Amino acid sequence: MKLNTPIDLGRVIRDERKNRQWTQAVLAEKAGLLQKDISRIENDTAKVNLQTLLGICAVLEIQLSALRNDSGNVPSTTLGF
Repeated sequence: MKLNTPIDLGRVIRDERKNRQWTQAVLAEKAGLLQKDISRIENDTAKVNLQTLLGICAVLEIQLSALRNDSGNVPSTTLGF
Protein backbone atom coordinates (compact mmCIF):
# COMPACT_ATOMS: atom_id res chain seq x y z
CA MET A 1 0.00 0.00 0.00
CA LYS A 2 1.34 3.43 -0.89
CA LEU A 3 1.08 6.16 1.73
CA ASN A 4 0.52 9.69 0.48
CA THR A 5 -0.64 11.44 3.65
CA PRO A 6 -0.42 10.98 7.43
CA ILE A 7 -4.09 10.00 7.47
CA ASP A 8 -3.20 7.05 5.22
CA LEU A 9 -0.93 5.69 7.95
CA GLY A 10 -3.56 6.46 10.57
CA ARG A 11 -6.09 4.40 8.61
CA VAL A 12 -3.66 1.49 8.30
CA ILE A 13 -3.06 1.59 12.04
CA ARG A 14 -6.81 1.75 12.73
CA ASP A 15 -7.59 -1.09 10.30
CA GLU A 16 -4.90 -3.37 11.72
CA ARG A 17 -6.00 -2.60 15.28
CA LYS A 18 -9.58 -3.50 14.38
CA ASN A 19 -8.46 -6.66 12.56
CA ARG A 20 -6.94 -7.75 15.86
CA GLN A 21 -10.18 -6.77 17.63
CA TRP A 22 -8.27 -4.43 19.92
CA THR A 23 -9.70 -1.26 21.34
CA GLN A 24 -7.70 1.94 21.18
CA ALA A 25 -7.05 1.47 24.89
CA VAL A 26 -5.51 -1.98 24.32
CA LEU A 27 -3.22 -0.68 21.58
CA ALA A 28 -2.28 2.31 23.70
CA GLU A 29 -1.33 0.08 26.63
CA LYS A 30 0.78 -2.20 24.43
CA ALA A 31 2.51 0.80 22.82
CA GLY A 32 3.02 2.69 26.08
CA LEU A 33 0.71 5.53 25.08
CA LEU A 34 -2.62 6.97 26.11
CA GLN A 35 -5.89 6.04 24.37
CA LYS A 36 -6.37 9.65 23.31
CA ASP A 37 -3.00 9.51 21.54
CA ILE A 38 -4.12 6.52 19.47
CA SER A 39 -7.37 8.29 18.62
CA ARG A 40 -5.51 11.39 17.48
CA ILE A 41 -3.10 9.35 15.35
CA GLU A 42 -5.91 7.39 13.71
CA ASN A 43 -7.80 10.61 12.99
CA ASP A 44 -4.79 12.69 11.90
CA THR A 45 -5.19 15.29 14.62
CA ALA A 46 -1.84 14.71 16.33
CA LYS A 47 1.71 15.60 15.47
CA VAL A 48 3.60 12.45 16.34
CA ASN A 49 7.30 11.76 16.28
CA LEU A 50 8.69 8.97 14.16
CA GLN A 51 9.76 6.91 17.18
CA THR A 52 6.15 6.79 18.41
CA LEU A 53 4.83 5.75 15.00
CA LEU A 54 7.49 3.08 14.62
CA GLY A 55 6.62 1.78 18.09
CA ILE A 56 2.94 1.48 17.17
CA CYS A 57 3.83 -0.22 13.90
CA ALA A 58 6.06 -2.69 15.79
CA VAL A 59 3.25 -3.58 18.19
CA LEU A 60 0.89 -4.14 15.23
CA GLU A 61 3.61 -5.92 13.19
CA ILE A 62 3.30 -3.36 10.38
CA GLN A 63 6.47 -3.12 8.32
CA LEU A 64 7.33 0.24 6.76
CA SER A 65 9.64 0.41 3.74
CA ALA A 66 10.97 3.46 1.92
CA LEU A 67 11.33 2.90 -1.82
CA ARG A 68 12.14 5.10 -4.77
CA ASN A 69 9.63 5.39 -7.56
CA ASP A 70 10.51 4.46 -11.18
CA SER A 71 12.12 7.84 -11.89
CA GLY A 72 14.47 7.42 -8.95
CA ASN A 73 13.84 11.00 -7.84
CA VAL A 74 10.91 11.00 -5.45
CA PRO A 75 10.81 8.56 -2.55
CA SER A 76 7.56 6.78 -1.75
CA THR A 77 6.56 4.68 1.22
CA THR A 78 5.00 1.24 1.11
CA LEU A 79 3.63 -1.04 3.79
CA GLY A 80 4.15 -4.74 4.12
CA PHE A 81 2.27 -7.07 6.43
